[in-house]
Amino acid sequence: MKPPEWIVSDLDETLLRSDNTISDYTLTVLKRVRASGSKFAIATTRYKSFAQKYIDILQPDAMVVSGGAIGIINDEIVHYQVMDHEKIEHLLDDLNSLPTKRPTVIDSSDGRYGDNRPVPRPFEHEANQMIIWLTKPLSQSFIGKWSEHFLITTLWIPGLYRIADFKASKLEGLKTVLNSVDTSGVYTFGDDPMDAGMLGYYQGVAVANAHKEAREAARYHTLSNDEDGVARWLESNFLM
Repeated sequence: MKPPEWIVSDLDETLLRSDNTISDYTLTVLKRVRASGSKFAIATTRYKSFAQKYIDILQPDAMVVSGGAIGIINDEIVHYQVMDHEKIEHLLDDLNSLPTKRPTVIDSSDGRYGDNRPVPRPFEHEANQMIIWLTKPLSQSFIGKWSEHFLITTLWIPGLYRIADFKASKLEGLKTVLNSVDTSGVYTFGDDPMDAGMLGYYQGVAVANAHKEAREAARYHTLSNDEDGVARWLESNFLM
């Protein structure tokens, strides 16, 4: 097949191996396919600072970070979504009554809160996404109430959720970043529920270790992340 116009890959459990490394083989294949004319982007739930070491290695032509809240191309932010400021305070009040496994994390215009520094109240920064990890699943009443105001995504670990603006998804970020590109020319790679939208909308390829939502959304399938599935698929389809 002719090399695509764009290749877009998730990082964790997709392009990265389980030990959070990128193999030399993968880097070589990406270099070859980019030399043939394809552009490369990443789409990750990580906020930009947490993904920076991989950005430095990969030097992507574009990126969607913070799960799709921020989209960047040619070093310009072209997609930027924040959570409703007033509703965040009420949401945090409701979350305080839930049994958490780890502190709630907010990725914001002022960096990450909840890991090494507590979430201040009131929260006065622009919030791009919120990650909550509970000891048990969210109740249907909570989901019913808050899904009217925010996008709530069940993530890959039981009790782990992401809450963000409705347009703060990887798919919406890519639609903005790649707004002039035909979907037939974009190949996306992923493994988890956050990737399902972009896998279904573009030419999606799921790695063998993908969760059900990603596997069912994808048009194509490849080897696992630990078998360099992204690079193996690119090489066998575009470089042979």
